[in-house]
Amino acid sequence: DPANFISPIYFNGDTFPFQRWAEQPVDGHDCKAELVGFSAVTHCSRVPGYDAVGQNYALLGDGGPISSANWQKAIDEWIGEVKDVVAPAMTSNGGVIGHYTQVVWYETREVGCGVFTNNQKCAWVDGWNNFYCAKYICNYGPAGNMVDKNRNPLPPYSTTVACKKPSTNYPGLCAE
Repeated sequence: DPANFISPIYFNGDTFPFQRWAEQPVDGHDCKAELVGFSAVTHCSRVPGYDAVGQNYALLGDGGPISSANWQKAIDEWIGEVKDVVAPAMTSNGGVIGHYTQVVWYETREVGCGVFTNNQKCAWVDGWNNFYCAKYICNYGPAGNMVDKNRNPLPPYSTTVACKKPSTNYPGLCAE
């Protein structure tokens, strides 16, 4: 079990540009993070108070119009990557794990999410001309998925490093 998760996670709709990107008819993340030095730097998701923010993206389709969001399905897609995590190093067995590790990144202080659904087909997504879709975006501050000086991925949390200050509101989580 993680020993150093910070809580509570604070959702702030005024700070994160999540909904604006979700409503754009563009497939993919709003930008690609690049490694500069030992941390990820992005040139797109600028959020006051953070050098960089992380972002998870999911595009879920259906044969008919999607009238409401299904956040459980989107989050299950991201969390489902845990099957490809090799413990205790928290590396990948070859599958994608970056969405999962961003969701569980221990230093996340703020999360902002947005979704876009409509009654039109997703012609703006290559190969999806016959599908309807819902686009889910979550931004995380600060960005997770960092690497060490040798460019090895850092684990998203520790199972041995105790909290500096345990949370009184959320037992088992950290206040800092």
